[in-house]
Amino acid sequence: MSAILDLCLSILLGYGFYFVGKLFASIFRLTNIIKYISNPIYQYPIIGISFFLFILFPFFLLGIFNKSFFKFFSYLIIIIGLLSFPTRYNNFYNFIYKNKKKFKKITLAKVLVITLIFLYLLISLSPVTSADSLSYHLAVAKFINKNGIFSNDQLDFEGKLAGIGEFLNAFAISINAEQFTSFVNFLGLIAILGIINKFSYRQKIKEDSKFFLMLLVLSCPSLIFLISSSKPQFLYISLVFFSYSFLVIISSIKINYKYVLKIFFLVNILLLVAVNAKLSFLLSFCIINFIFFYYLNKQFNKKFFFRIISLFLILIIFGLLPFLIWKSINYQYPFYNFLINPLPLNLPVYDNFSQFLKNYQSEKFPFILLLPSEIKDFTQVIGLGFLGLIFLFINKFNKKFLFITVILLFIIIFYLIGQKTSRFYLEIFFFTILILTQLIKKIQNQKIFILFKYLIFFQSFVVIFALTIGVVNIFPGSLNSYLKDKVLTNYADGYSMIKWTNLVLPKDTKIIINHRSKFFLNVNYIHTDPLGYMNYNSIHKNYYLNKIKDQNPSFILFYGTKVSFNYGEFNFEDCISKLFAKKENAGFDATRNPLNTKNIMYDAYIYYFNNSKMPNCVKSN
Repeated sequence: MSAILDLCLSILLGYGFYFVGKLFASIFRLTNIIKYISNPIYQYPIIGISFFLFILFPFFLLGIFNKSFFKFFSYLIIIIGLLSFPTRYNNFYNFIYKNKKKFKKITLAKVLVITLIFLYLLISLSPVTSADSLSYHLAVAKFINKNGIFSNDQLDFEGKLAGIGEFLNAFAISINAEQFTSFVNFLGLIAILGIINKFSYRQKIKEDSKFFLMLLVLSCPSLIFLISSSKPQFLYISLVFFSYSFLVIISSIKINYKYVLKIFFLVNILLLVAVNAKLSFLLSFCIINFIFFYYLNKQFNKKFFFRIISLFLILIIFGLLPFLIWKSINYQYPFYNFLINPLPLNLPVYDNFSQFLKNYQSEKFPFILLLPSEIKDFTQVIGLGFLGLIFLFINKFNKKFLFITVILLFIIIFYLIGQKTSRFYLEIFFFTILILTQLIKKIQNQKIFILFKYLIFFQSFVVIFALTIGVVNIFPGSLNSYLKDKVLTNYADGYSMIKWTNLVLPKDTKIIINHRSKFFLNVNYIHTDPLGYMNYNSIHKNYYLNKIKDQNPSFILFYGTKVSFNYGEFNFEDCISKLFAKKENAGFDATRNPLNTKNIMYDAYIYYFNNSKMPNCVKSN
C-alpha cells in the first residue's frame, strides 16, 4: 500500500501548492495581473512553487536546513491544501460546471487534446525510471534531504548541474512523494495550455482552432520524455512561457505604472527561479528583460524607470546572486563565470564534461528539431509542429519584426553557445504557438495550413500510441509496492543490481561504483565521473584517483557480461583483495523505451578494496 500512499502524497503536494500560489497572489495583489494572460486557476500551482522556491532557496544555501525541515514544510503545504479545500469547493465546482458545456461538441482536435492530457497526467504520476533522474536529479535531492545542502564533492560531475529544481525535489523525497518530482511538469503543462486558452479567447478564435493550438504543444514528442522525468526543465519552461506571454501583450493593454511594476515583479521572480534551475534559461531572461526595459523607458518617466531598475537589482541580489556566491566559495572560482557555464571549469577535466554536454546530439542537429534520425530518438524531438514557424515568416501580424527578431536571436545565440538537444528550444517553440493565436484565423483555410494540420493530427496519434505504451507499462507501479518493484526492475536501469547491493553490503560502508542509478543506493558511495571524461594518460589522473583514495572506500562494484575490472580506461584489478559477493544475472540495460532495451543479463561482483595501494594500483586498460 505504500506506493499508492506515495502517489496520494504527490497529488496532495501539488494541490497544496495551488493554494500556496493563490495565497501569494492575494498577498501581492497579483490575481488581476494573472488574469491578463490566463484564468488564474491554471497558474496558481506554478506561482506557488515559484514564490516558495524564490523565498527559501537563498536561506537553504546558508546550510541551516535539515531533514526535519524538508518533511515539516512538505506536510505543511499538504495541510494548507486540505484545510483550504472546503472553502474553495464551490469555486472548483463552478469552474468545472461552466466549462463542461464546451465539451459537448465533439471534434477530432478536442478528442486528441483530452486524450493526451489524460495520458500525460498518468505518465507524470508513474514511478520515475529515467536515467538522468535516477543519476542526479533524484540522487542530489536525496543528498539534500539528508544533509541540508548541495554536495561540493569534486568527483560528482553531474551533481554540479543541480540547482533549485533538485531543492524542490528534496521536499518530495522527504515524504517519499517521488511522483511529485514529475507531476510538477504536468502542472507546468496545464499552465501553458491555460495561457493558450486565454490568448485564443482574446483573439476570438473558433474552438476547433483553439484546440489545434493546444495540440501543437501536446503532440510534441519530447514532452513524453520531459513530463515523465524528474528533470527540472519542463516546469521551468512553463515559467519562461508565462513571462513571454506578458511580452506579447505588454504594449497593447492600458495599464498604469502600478500594474507595470507588478508585472515586472512577477515575471522576474518566475524567470529567476527558472535560471536557478537551469542556466540555459538565462538567454530568455535577458531577452525578455531587455524588451521590458526598452518598452518601459519609452512609456514612463525617468523616476518610474529608476524604480524599475531598483526593483530589478533587488530581485537579482536576492534571487540570483546567492547561488553564484555559494558556487564561487565552494569551488574557488569567480562568481561571474557561473553566468556563462554552470560548471566549475577551473577544476581539472570539467572542461571535457562541458564539451560533452554542449556537443550532445550535435551530429543530429538541426534535423532532430523536426524528426528523429532513429526511431529510438522519437522522444527527443520537438516534432513537425516546429514547421509552424514558417507561417510567421510568410504572413503579416502585429509586432512581426519584434517577435521574429526574438525568435531568430534566441535560435542563433543558443545554437552558438548552447546544447544542440531539441528540448532546449521548447520555450521559443511555445512562444511561436502563442504568436500563432494572432494568425490562425487568417491562415486556417490556406491549403498549406490544412496540410500542416493533418501532419499534426498524425503526429498526435503517434504520441498517443507511445504514451499509452508508457502508461500501461509504468503507471501500475504507482498502485502498490509489488507492482512498483516489478516496474522498476523492468524499466529502471540498474535497479535490480543496486537492490542486491543494498542487501549484501554493511550499512556503514563506502563503495566505489560507476553505475548512474545512484538514487537507489542506501549505502555511501563514491563517484567515478572524472574517469569517464579523461584517458589514462591524462595529467589529471592522479588528482582524481587521490580524491577517491581520500574518501577511504571499502568495496568496489563491477558488472558486465564478461569479467572486467575496468572503469573506462582505468583498470582496478590490482586494487582489490578478494571477492565479497557475486550475483549472477544481476540485471540488464533497462530503459523506458522498448526499442532501446537489450534483455542481455549481466553479472555483478563486489570486491574488497585495498585503498592503501591507491593510486599506484590503477593500471591502463
